[in-house]
Amino acid sequence: MNLPPLLKLAAETVSVRRLLINRFTILIAVVLVASVAAQGYVAANNDGYVTGRVVDGDGDPVANANVTLSPQTVAGVPDPQSTTTDENGAFEFRDQSLLEFTIRAEHEESESETHRYHLYFKGQNKEVNLVIE
Repeated sequence: MNLPPLLKLAAETVSVRRLLINRFTILIAVVLVASVAAQGYVAANNDGYVTGRVVDGDGDPVANANVTLSPQTVAGVPDPQSTTTDENGAFEFRDQSLLEFTIRAEHEESESETHRYHLYFKGQNKEVNLVIE
C-alpha cells in the first residue's frame, strides 16, 4: 500500500515506541499514577476517627480518664468534645472533619500535656497516645 508522502513522514517521526520513550510522556504517566495512589490513600483513611490510649507514667492504662478534643479553626473556637476512656485506657472520637485540633487527658488530680495536631486532609484518621504523669 502506497502512502502519500506527508502521511509517510508523519508516521516515521511519531512512532509508538518514540512516544513511549519520550520523557514528557513518562512524566505525565508518573504524575497520573501518583495522583491515583494519593486519592486511594485519602479514600481509605478519611473516616474522621481520632483514637488512642491514655496511660500513666509506667505505661499502665488509665480507665475513666476524661479526654478533651478541641478543634482549632480560623473562624472561631468551636465547643470542645469530651469522652472517657474504657478499662483499657482506650478512647475514640468519630466523624471528625478537622484539620487542626488539640487533645488532652485528665484523671483525678493528674493531667497530660496538651498536644496539638495538624492533619494533611479533612477527616484523616489519627491515633494519639496520651501519658498522664
